[in-house]
Amino acid sequence: MKPAIFDDNLYRIHIPYRNYLEFENKLLHEDIEYWVDFEMKYPGSDTLRFYFKKNDAPAVDTLLKKHSIHATDNFKAPFDYRQDQKFFLLYIVSFIILLIAGLFILSFL
Repeated sequence: MKPAIFDDNLYRIHIPYRNYLEFENKLLHEDIEYWVDFEMKYPGSDTLRFYFKKNDAPAVDTLLKKHSIHATDNFKAPFDYRQDQKFFLLYIVSFIILLIAGLFILSFL
């Protein structure tokens, strides 16, 4: 993860809301210090941003792998992919409509 200017000494990940309580419980159990950013959320995102000290990064990575918790560590949050899926679906529907219209026109020739 390439740190931003404001968090050179911090490790940042995004955790889905559905895993938030489980992940927080595991962090408390492992005694890992963390901060949750409830203020600066991506609009429409279903993730929370967690911050850790850099020296806790290996422990956090191990915790994520051990409990199969999915996370992302960059600025491209998962909600961006849903938008891409909508455009892909639009392209598929448009192609099918054009194909049906073309076959309909060819049937009259």
